[in-house]
Amino acid sequence: MSSSSSSVYHDADPVPHCLCLVPRLAVRRTAWSERNPRRRFYNCPLSLMPGDCKFFDWCDPPLNTHYKELILRLRNEANGNALAEAEQKLEAAESRLAGLKVKFANLKEQSNLEVGRLKAQYAALNLRAKVLGAAFGSLVMVNGVMLVSYYLL
Repeated sequence: MSSSSSSVYHDADPVPHCLCLVPRLAVRRTAWSERNPRRRFYNCPLSLMPGDCKFFDWCDPPLNTHYKELILRLRNEANGNALAEAEQKLEAAESRLAGLKVKFANLKEQSNLEVGRLKAQYAALNLRAKVLGAAFGSLVMVNGVMLVSYYLL
């Protein structure tokens, strides 16, 4: 935000136009600096961009010292409370994340155990199929009739 000031201010006046080659309606903003807390001003809508005409004009009169200090104290309290709330939310989120990591590790371990069990079961079934195949021979279809040739080990 611009630190320049003007002795002129517009409270009930219509929104001024900026000074660009193609004039635009100025944008009303609020300053939160130590010097001008909660003081409203107009500036170019292209503010801080290439082509900004640097238009600036106050909407409000300057605050007296008492109100300025009060607003700054309230702002700082609000920011402090918001920070404390954000820190509490972060702690809760980190706690949930830690719990989810433990749950994920447990599920991964259970999954690995189940995969191992299924592989062992598959190997046992595969071995049984080979044994049964060797013991009973092979099935052959001839003219729609299933013929079985037996082999004994």
